[in-house]
Amino acid sequence: MRGIVLGIVLGYDPTPSTPTLGWMGWGRTPTRPTSAAFSPRFSDATEVAARGSAGWLWGGVVPQATAPHSRYGCDVIRGLDHAQIAAPPGCEAAARDFFGRDLGLAEIAKPPALLPQGGVWFALADGRELHIGVETAFAPQEKPHLAFAMTSAAKLTELAARCGSTIDRSTIPGAARFYARDPWGNRLEFIFRG
Repeated sequence: MRGIVLGIVLGYDPTPSTPTLGWMGWGRTPTRPTSAAFSPRFSDATEVAARGSAGWLWGGVVPQATAPHSRYGCDVIRGLDHAQIAAPPGCEAAARDFFGRDLGLAEIAKPPALLPQGGVWFALADGRELHIGVETAFAPQEKPHLAFAMTSAAKLTELAARCGSTIDRSTIPGAARFYARDPWGNRLEFIFRG
């Protein structure tokens, strides 16, 4: 079957037949759909129901049966392995204090080949990792951020109080969250759903 795209469409490219980071596929390069029914994102639940869970890939080019483990029909990406936060040179002590002592994350050893680059790695409870990486020309992230899933509403409330933050319970239905800054000014989100 020529031209089937297996992967996630992360963006919409207005020029036909142009591969971008948003296209992951085999066979020929996908072209921009010309159908009026195509939209890069679903506009409402009716459209989602009409196209099915894999419908966001050009009206269902990749059938749901391709990857039963995913509601989006992707059999290429399983999930996230790790996330990285940039920090300035000499960040290691502050990283250990904030992420280790204050947030309770366990430090894990970096591979020996990466030790000269600096930074610190931490283990998350779900098996993923948080990497604090050194960036020489560091600037804190104002909008992009990581969202840490909290274990309970009580822990979220406790951490928000320690951070001097106010919990928002109205923006996302069924979720309570707050924002804080790491020692270098990067924006972080802490959220509990339940």
